[in-house]
Amino acid sequence: MRMTATVVDLIHQIERTYPGRVGVEDVSGRQLTVAEIRRRSNRVAHGLIAAGLKPGDGVMYLGRNHLEYVEIDFGIAKAGLTRIPLYHQLSERDLTRAVELTGARVLIADEEAAKKGRLDKLLDAFSLRVVLGSAPGWLSYADWLAEGSEDDVWVRVDAEQPYHVRMTSGSSGLPKGIVVSHRAARHAMLGNHFVLNREAFEARPRTLQQAPVTLASGWTIVPTLLSGGTNILAGKFDPERSVATMVETGATWSFMVPTMLRMITQAGSAGALRRSRISALAYGGEPAPVDAMESLLEQTDALVNVYGQTETPSWTLVLGREDHRNRELWGSAGRAIPGIEAGVLLEDGVVAFEEGATGSLVLRGGNVCSAILGDEKGYRERLLPDGWWRTGDTATLEADGIVRLVGRESEIIIRGGSNVHPSEIEAVLGKHPAVREVAVVGMPDPVWGEVPVALVSADKTDEAAREDLESWAREHLTGPKRPERIVLTAKALPRADADSKVSKVLAKAQLAELLGAARGSGAER
Repeated sequence: MRMTATVVDLIHQIERTYPGRVGVEDVSGRQLTVAEIRRRSNRVAHGLIAAGLKPGDGVMYLGRNHLEYVEIDFGIAKAGLTRIPLYHQLSERDLTRAVELTGARVLIADEEAAKKGRLDKLLDAFSLRVVLGSAPGWLSYADWLAEGSEDDVWVRVDAEQPYHVRMTSGSSGLPKGIVVSHRAARHAMLGNHFVLNREAFEARPRTLQQAPVTLASGWTIVPTLLSGGTNILAGKFDPERSVATMVETGATWSFMVPTMLRMITQAGSAGALRRSRISALAYGGEPAPVDAMESLLEQTDALVNVYGQTETPSWTLVLGREDHRNRELWGSAGRAIPGIEAGVLLEDGVVAFEEGATGSLVLRGGNVCSAILGDEKGYRERLLPDGWWRTGDTATLEADGIVRLVGRESEIIIRGGSNVHPSEIEAVLGKHPAVREVAVVGMPDPVWGEVPVALVSADKTDEAAREDLESWAREHLTGPKRPERIVLTAKALPRADADSKVSKVLAKAQLAELLGAARGSGAER
């Protein structure tokens, strides 16, 4: 007898329990009840099966947040297929890589993505192309959906069958495909459900999806529905309208990346949080800037810091609302949630758990990915004996189960034999009142081999501002941790797109260009 351990089982549970509830709506006012989602997702599933797809075949979705995303997501799962959610800003190179790695045969895209031209060279790879809206050479989603049957779909889905393939950003090389099984995805969804209900129980939550649902935000869709709640799909993120949207929609739960929180505070719209019903505002993906934290905590007590990885979805470590009252805990990743073990791997290969231990952060739980397409060797190296997963982050274990991240192992700067973690320098420089953002990378040096150099987005960029920040660095940083150079810019730091974290690859390239220009003009000291 098959164990109940798939995402499809959770979908069926939602459909049986809350058929009359509004499961999804968008900011324009369109709504679908759970019963309507059931019928429409059945149509999606039957349409995909009629197109000749077999269990395990891949279906790509490329677009922004649309109400239809939920029914498409559920329909793919019901048909026993593998969903491949793609970020709407992916480049042509990254899209080509995704097709090569996954062999996807169906593409569902929104009108914006279909008309941008990035897909033109790839369209022949798909036997079925469906667009939300209209585009030349594409099948209309509305017409395609109308042809499908509303009857329930009963395709056998195994717990170890791929649920989705999540493409990495490729910011440090070619993108890779993270394969997550139904077992792992179900574990992740139930973990998120636990976190949201523990931090801010809501009998009928209203979850505002402002971050892309094709990324981390999407892991809150099923948890919301399991609680009898409603997902509110918002389109392109607007920092000036974000909090107003929370107020207008009556949102109680939401997830954002720290970049979005920073943009809200810079836009001066955080004050409206006082008028909102938000009870859990989760954030994660990169450290939150101190100034944004201070500003937001003056307006709300709903902040919840979550740590997760594409390879171990979704929220594995959590710093809760109550913990945010303790400023000393800001910047830590929090504690492991039930079902997840956290430790650090020491140099002798032993996993340690005691307070004060520092090493490579390892996690163990039912949410670990099944494979990494395009990096099979790396997967074997990171999956350790006894089920431990090497995250690639360095961490220190503190009292009461708190895990504090030190930095990425791949970003460690080796200055004359001393290991320097950029995150430590970034945390110090980020506390300076004139600093908006900072990225520290290693740059070649003829004496030390490699030295830390800081690219800083600041209010002022003149010589006096740079000297003031260098003085701050000398006061708070010692030895190899003191940046060799500080380069100021009035612009925001480089990102692959507006919604993602700072790209260290792009920051390093920008620094090389700026420093090269300075040397050429004789401006460098």
